[in-house]
Amino acid sequence: MSGIKKQRKSSRVSRACERCKKRKIKCDTLKPCFNCVGSQSKCTYKYHSKETNFSLLKFKDNVGVELCNIRNHVAELKQQQPSEYPIHLQRVLNEVSSSLESLQPHLYFNLDAEEVRSYRGTESLETQVLDSRCGVLNRFLNLKSYKAKNRPPVDTYHGLYSPTLFFTTIGLGWVIKRLLAYSDDKATRETVYILLKYLESVVKQEGEIKMTSGSPFEYYARLNKIGSGHEQVLAHVMSKISPELRQTVSSWEKVDFNRGTEGFAHVISIFKQFNTTVNSKNMNASSLKVFLEHYDMIVCLCFEQFERSVFSEMYNLANLQDLIYLVRHTYWSQDPFTVGKLISHMCRRSLDLGLNRWEYYIGHDERTAENYRRLWWDSYWWDGWYALVTGKPPLISDEYSSCLFPKQVVELGVDDSMDCLSLINSVKLEPHDIDGFVLFGYISMAKIIKKVFSELLYNKSFTDYRVHARPTLMNFKEILKELMSKLGDVFMIFYSLQKKFYPFLSLHLDLYEVFELYVHAKYVEMCCFQGIESLLVRIQSLVPGSENNEILEKIKQSKNKSFHASTDLLLHILEKNDSLILHKSAWVITATTLNIVTSFIQNPFLNSLYYLSLLCAITKAYNDLVNNAFPCVGSVSWVSQKKFRNCVITFSILTRICLQTYMSSHNIPEERLLEELKKYGLNSAETAKVLLNIQSPCFKILLAHIDKTGYVKGILEEVDKDLTDLVDHGAKTSQTANASAVAPGDAASENELYNIIDCGTLESFVNSHVLPDFLDLFWDDIDG
Repeated sequence: MSGIKKQRKSSRVSRACERCKKRKIKCDTLKPCFNCVGSQSKCTYKYHSKETNFSLLKFKDNVGVELCNIRNHVAELKQQQPSEYPIHLQRVLNEVSSSLESLQPHLYFNLDAEEVRSYRGTESLETQVLDSRCGVLNRFLNLKSYKAKNRPPVDTYHGLYSPTLFFTTIGLGWVIKRLLAYSDDKATRETVYILLKYLESVVKQEGEIKMTSGSPFEYYARLNKIGSGHEQVLAHVMSKISPELRQTVSSWEKVDFNRGTEGFAHVISIFKQFNTTVNSKNMNASSLKVFLEHYDMIVCLCFEQFERSVFSEMYNLANLQDLIYLVRHTYWSQDPFTVGKLISHMCRRSLDLGLNRWEYYIGHDERTAENYRRLWWDSYWWDGWYALVTGKPPLISDEYSSCLFPKQVVELGVDDSMDCLSLINSVKLEPHDIDGFVLFGYISMAKIIKKVFSELLYNKSFTDYRVHARPTLMNFKEILKELMSKLGDVFMIFYSLQKKFYPFLSLHLDLYEVFELYVHAKYVEMCCFQGIESLLVRIQSLVPGSENNEILEKIKQSKNKSFHASTDLLLHILEKNDSLILHKSAWVITATTLNIVTSFIQNPFLNSLYYLSLLCAITKAYNDLVNNAFPCVGSVSWVSQKKFRNCVITFSILTRICLQTYMSSHNIPEERLLEELKKYGLNSAETAKVLLNIQSPCFKILLAHIDKTGYVKGILEEVDKDLTDLVDHGAKTSQTANASAVAPGDAASENELYNIIDCGTLESFVNSHVLPDFLDLFWDDIDG
């Protein structure tokens, strides 16, 4: 044993730098190593078979030495008799000392130009710079896998803090592995199968016709199999619009649609008149179907004319107002990046027009100035909304915004100089001024988003690449002190919202505009704490174990707040019991359901049957709506309906995952679970029974989907080479031959199809190296 110990010791020292080896002290073998950095010494290695990850970073010796000297001088001054200095000078010395201590050691590093010039590696500079012990980048990343040689790239579609990060390669891999870890029985493997089958079907659906592959009219023409000429599509769309809009439509022949601004203004006027005819209180599933068919056509028309107006009259305020209207009435039905195109253009126009600066309002009459203020704060809100949905930083910075609040908001006792907490605490909530309150609500939510993103999620003190490159050099006591201070501010803001803002909101939820504000407010709360959780997980992986307790507690609090914001939102949408609101809320329900599922998988023992019943209820509500409004797949005409149907399938699969996780973790059979759910209503138990049956109508379309996309076929071919038991080669021919024989409602055909599915081999597939590639290609196909 002694020989072995001696050998290990010799092996460790042989990798040390020359200075550490000479002093016979432990070396972390980095370049420069921690000891050499601390003593501002040159770090050299005699033998290094491989270049270390940190060869690209250079320590700023002169900066470190100068700061060290300044700290020493200040310390000497502080040690002298306090009576020799005036009180204000003592205070200044303390402030200077604190500021010097708070300077991050990673700021002493920059890229070494010589090393970069000589770098010939295949990995990116960013990958090479990162420490092999660096932290995770989101709450789904596994630290062990991230330390691997081939680190997975960050998903650009979702952003660092996207609430739908669940659907990244890393997120899906995480949930599937966790699910199989709870139980590897047949039912669980079936869940994995239908989840992968669903992804496969979406790839095929999105691969057939992509909205981004051409202009909106080209997309519409291919989808409806009509001529692709602009005039031909325009005539087709106009002929389909209902008689209620004929008065507006009758003048369309006189409009020059080739003039972008004029055409855009006209189609927005049609859209406005269309929206005024919608009475959400009286809308049932049948009228919802009619509404959506017209909605899709008019939105397509608006998007086409927006494309034509992008470079027309950039300083036209009327055009900006129409653009804001289009975003407000389409955000719920479109892909975030489609809406983001409108929002980015809106923000740029608002800045170009000077709406963010008070100087541009001088000389205008108050009516005009008030209209400008509203345009600016509308742009400000939607910029924050887009940041929240995508997890990417906002385009508009508070630093360059100096615009008064709308007059109606100032009358509530607040102004633009107040911070978020002061806004909430100072506002005077007046029942007679609901319009002013709604305006105030959106401005407040946007302010909170900007604060969380700028002070926490993208604060360089916590996210700079140098922090991850040299975590051993961090003064984490100072970092945690700053982090906890900012977290305390954010927690206090949401506490004030809970005590003052939400109670007033709840009194007026019968008004649609107030209910919509409530949905956004809860979504802001959920996403902000989700992002904070991801940030804390990243920081926690860098912090020494002895200092982790405080971070772990904040992670727990963030999860709880995000979870309860999600369940509150689901409950209120269910209580509303409105078909149109259910449809418009599908985008936010997807994110909130994902959040609840994540919580169930992470902590199944901490979640009660009540939350399971809530998921079952929301799934039933959406399944009923899609069956009544769109009984046939062929009736789904455009992107909003397709997205809605996909959302409903997602809810069904995710709720099934939660049901199985609960049964596995609590070790209870299905019969007992259903009996327990009956306490929350027969509908919950019946829905759960349907979802736990893989041959139920919920999954009929997925099981009947046999055709593979080109991408999936390519992946399966790779799997055949490595995992020959994944696909039954003998069944391939029969699957293809019987595909046309499978008809909806044909039980025999469905059973035959079901019997050839081999779920038993999925676990090896999920744990193989091909799964990330499979899921990457799925998202690449959608993005393309």
